[in-house]
Amino acid sequence: MSSHTQVRLHVLALIALAGLLLLVGRLWMLQLTNWAEWARAAAGNRESVTYTPAPRGIIFDRNNAVLAENRPVWNVSIIPSKFPRDEAEAERVIVQLAGILGVPSPELREKVKAACSKRGLEATGLDGMGEDIPFRMLARIEEQALPGVVVVEASVRSYPFKGLAAHVLGYARGINDSQYEQVKELKYPFQDEEALGGIELGEEEPLYSRESIYGQAGLEKQYEIDLNVAPPVPILSGRRGRTVYEVDAAQRPVRLIEQRPPVVGASVYLTMDVKVQQAAEEALRGAIAGYPNRTGAAVCVDVEDGGIIAIASLPAYNPNDWVKRIPAKQWAALTANPRVPLMNKATSGEYPPASTFKMISMSAALDRLKCTPEKRFYCSGGIHEGPLRFGCWKHGGHGSLNFRQALAQSCDVFFYEVIRQQGLSPDELSEYARMFGLGEKTGLDVPEERAGLVPSTRWKRERYDERWWTGDSLNMVIGQGATSATPLQMAMVCATVANGGDLLQPHLLNRIAWPKHLKLADTVYGKRVRRHVDVRPETLQIVREGMRLAVVGEGGTAGALRDFPIRVAGKTGSAEHMDNRPPHAWFVCFAPYEKPKYAIAVFVSEGEHGGSTAAPVARKILAALYNLKGAGGAGTAAPSD
Repeated sequence: MSSHTQVRLHVLALIALAGLLLLVGRLWMLQLTNWAEWARAAAGNRESVTYTPAPRGIIFDRNNAVLAENRPVWNVSIIPSKFPRDEAEAERVIVQLAGILGVPSPELREKVKAACSKRGLEATGLDGMGEDIPFRMLARIEEQALPGVVVVEASVRSYPFKGLAAHVLGYARGINDSQYEQVKELKYPFQDEEALGGIELGEEEPLYSRESIYGQAGLEKQYEIDLNVAPPVPILSGRRGRTVYEVDAAQRPVRLIEQRPPVVGASVYLTMDVKVQQAAEEALRGAIAGYPNRTGAAVCVDVEDGGIIAIASLPAYNPNDWVKRIPAKQWAALTANPRVPLMNKATSGEYPPASTFKMISMSAALDRLKCTPEKRFYCSGGIHEGPLRFGCWKHGGHGSLNFRQALAQSCDVFFYEVIRQQGLSPDELSEYARMFGLGEKTGLDVPEERAGLVPSTRWKRERYDERWWTGDSLNMVIGQGATSATPLQMAMVCATVANGGDLLQPHLLNRIAWPKHLKLADTVYGKRVRRHVDVRPETLQIVREGMRLAVVGEGGTAGALRDFPIRVAGKTGSAEHMDNRPPHAWFVCFAPYEKPKYAIAVFVSEGEHGGSTAAPVARKILAALYNLKGAGGAGTAAPSD
């Protein structure tokens, strides 16, 4: 054999040996090295996992009254692997189902086609069709035994008190595409087999699916999930149920491997009191009834810890109408309504605070200026500043007043003179307004809140390229001009005066009771102080005395509460906002006077006078707080302001 032939044989032998080694290596990888991976893939080919919706956690008031719960519903769904593949048979099922549901066959056909595009045993809804069907439809579908058609029991959010506290509670319904994209990668953070009946959970599961219910507004959105921890912890969102079947090649079930029931989400307990909330909304409803342009808001807060007892905004809407797709006509009517029923006036309505701002002006004057509480100015009904006249609300004038009397009778001229004769500067006013929390959000645990506006010399220069005039200060010192605040902010200002200077962070959350499988102790929300205002205690005491005098003193503008069984201190306000339109009505108060527990702010747009329109609303809220039947009457008529 020639040497050339031997070389060729050696080369062929090496090639054969290399091929053999490659084959052995591949077999090693498949059977040993990657065995677990391929075993899982094989198991996936013979197992089908389906999920059932998770019931959301319940929302309670401070006395365990249910504010948001789950209502069971029946939804028509399609199981793709069981739906007929024969066109004639499929058409027969579609026509029969359309007749039962009372919908056009062509529309249903498209819905079924979309549902059947998904494989497996997962029951797939009909995209808004066949939801929340009555029992008679359920019975007919079960009677017909339509192949591939099932009725799935699910739940939707339900609000037993209908529109009560609608802006605060918000609403929850099916997750939208944008929301799903944001949360689709989130997994359940804890695996506790013992808490779930000893079921082995295996790998972490997605927290959300495209069929999940998701908080869209208000507290439903705020407490959907805590994204500020790692990993994120679901709150109202529960854990979906899970069922695993062994299936054949056609995805037909062969046997049940595992079944785990759904677990309800956390229970959320609020600081709100349903009875006080009802009283607030009923009183506001009476104040705006018969006036097509009026709206109203009211806030009641615990001055000791910042807990919100009631927070109302009218007109409102019924969140039960939003748990499914809201009809186009209803949506159009809500969005076109000039009274903007979708806006929470208590947290997002920005209005001139009017004479309620004098609590701040008086604090700044007594703390910064060299004048005593007994300093007097004379009110003749108005003053002239340059070519302009600045009038008092009492056209005939108040005569000679000191600080307490000026606050009690809400004399505008007195506070004008604090600017003109005592030299209280606009930047000092701005500083004190911000110190009391105006111009910034309060931090209330709702997604929707606005900050209002505190003007200053710098703000005007940057905004309008203009200097600040004395007239701007005269407007600002009585809560007019560019200054704006929300009813919630003014409630917190009043609470700060009442409790001796603690500007609290208001909160609606009282406690979260976590489901057992999360292995978390209850979360309790307590008092949080944003800051202590830099105002002398004796100054705040004088402001409180002036507010008490407004209720019981001669000429006091808050006489509507003079005969109330609990001693109350208050401040009225009437905010000019638009030419030829009635002023807005304000009233803030705290009670009891000697040892304050509650602060209240009431706002009625175009309500004309705080003493006659807003103060009676506060009176009814106080009557509900103290369970004083018959004490919510109108009280003594008050002078205009």
